[in-house]
Amino acid sequence: MRLKDKVAIVTGSASGIGLGIANRMAREGAKVVVADLNFEGAKKAAAEIEASGGQAMPYKIDVTKYDQACAMVKEVLGKWGQIDILVNNAGWDKFGPFVDSTEDVWDKIIAINYRGNVNCCHAVWKYFLDRKYGKIINIASDAGRVGSSGRDRLRRDQRGHYRVHQVVSPRGRQSADQRELHLPGPGRYTAVCGNEGRKAQAGGSAA
Repeated sequence: MRLKDKVAIVTGSASGIGLGIANRMAREGAKVVVADLNFEGAKKAAAEIEASGGQAMPYKIDVTKYDQACAMVKEVLGKWGQIDILVNNAGWDKFGPFVDSTEDVWDKIIAINYRGNVNCCHAVWKYFLDRKYGKIINIASDAGRVGSSGRDRLRRDQRGHYRVHQVVSPRGRQSADQRELHLPGPGRYTAVCGNEGRKAQAGGSAA
């Protein structure tokens, strides 16, 4: 078990790619925080992990709210005494031509995919600095790198996502924090997450 006794927070992990990541981390021995706005889904996912012999806790969070990210970190530390890994997986998009999109859609994409990442990184960052240990894994979309028909808004948002990663990574290396950026595309969902990945691809959601 490569993650024995580690504590991992996985956002957007009630379904799709996040669920696949949470399940795999639990199988590798990690205590997993199933963090999602869909609390019923998070509770179900956590219960299934525990039924399989793992350790998990569900947590309801809106990643667009910085105070909720800070409260999550505080509660996890209170329950398990440490945080070793943060996986920023929560994301959202609405498929369709850019010309037909609206400001509400743009705002939601930026709030979840970009600001949500920043909120969770910042909430856990000081703890990682003080501890001189921590790993942050960002799940972005390959659409931000190569583009994708019908996902023009996501592409622009993901470029901002990459910039956050580039800016914070050097600071992390100086303090024993490590960051990774993963770009799953349609052909890579199944390889990373198995059945959960196929469900995510079929549903068209990044979370």
